[in-house]
Amino acid sequence: MQRQRPGTFAGYGGGGGYNPDTGAASYGFTHWDGDTYITETLYRHKGHEFTVIERMRVEGAHVIYRHEITGPGDKRDEREIVFDI
Repeated sequence: MQRQRPGTFAGYGGGGGYNPDTGAASYGFTHWDGDTYITETLYRHKGHEFTVIERMRVEGAHVIYRHEITGPGDKRDEREIVFDI
């Protein structure tokens, strides 16, 4: 666990749920890596597992959002979006 950042409501947290009727589940947690806020969510849907990792940081006049998705067969995709502020 890392120190809570000024202006944030939590330094580390997580939660999840499972629906036995549909076999769907998710669990997510958040944490800081330096100045980057990271959310990692693990999904299970009808026996298939997915992992989504989101990273957000501010660099100068930009907010940089990046996500990585890994799914069945280790298929993976990454995207990055830069927002001007």
